[in-house]
Amino acid sequence: MKTTKLRLRGLTCDACVKLSRMKIGKIAGVKDILFSSVDDKVDIIADREIAASEIKEALAGTDYKVII
Repeated sequence: MKTTKLRLRGLTCDACVKLSRMKIGKIAGVKDILFSSVDDKVDIIADREIAASEIKEALAGTDYKVII
């Protein structure tokens, strides 16, 4: 398993977390997504390395911003 660590801005409520989890979860190979509401950190656990561009594409059309 590979873990991709990043920060995600714009998650202001539980619905934001749920929506971003749903969108990121559709990326091939993603097994789990761990959110830290304290510091905007997100750990994406997957079968393979997930590129930031894939995450940005998955979140297109939302107000969530990937910070690396």
